[in-house]
Amino acid sequence: MEPVVADEAVAAFARDGVACVRQVLSAQEVAAAAAAVDVVLARPGPLAQVASGTGDPGAFAEDFCRWREIPQIEELARHSRVPAVAAALMATPQLRFYHDHVLVKEPGTAQRTPWHQDQPYYNVDGRGVSAWIAIDPVPEGGSLELLAGSHRGPWLMPRTFLTKEARWFPDLSLDTLLR
Repeated sequence: MEPVVADEAVAAFARDGVACVRQVLSAQEVAAAAAAVDVVLARPGPLAQVASGTGDPGAFAEDFCRWREIPQIEELARHSRVPAVAAALMATPQLRFYHDHVLVKEPGTAQRTPWHQDQPYYNVDGRGVSAWIAIDPVPEGGSLELLAGSHRGPWLMPRTFLTKEARWFPDLSLDTLLR
């Protein structure tokens, strides 16, 4: 039986905190993800946030924890190959699903996604996997950028993307990215 993830990807994840695993979802699953995004945009949840300014030519929005009400998100998060890939990368037989996070950044959006670490936003002690699933073609200049090794810390202050507020920890309780 073929492994869920190549040994090279598992080694990269252990070493760098990041691995690129392609072709995890079928075309039907990507279409289901796109349909879920349409629902999120049409009916934002109570945790939804806008990360683009009013004069921005493209919208940048995010929403969280919608899997209980949007079946396509639950299906992807719990029953697609994504959990098996996450388990293989972390070399663990058991996973805990933390939450879903839908980020929508339209073409032409001027607001850059600020450099950040995911771990401080979660405020949990442990290892995790964030799965970036692009449902549209993304040009290299607009693609996700990752910094190998940043998963080892130090943790930097998580801030809101648009207003740069420190909402999860008291301001200055973690180092701040000077950029």
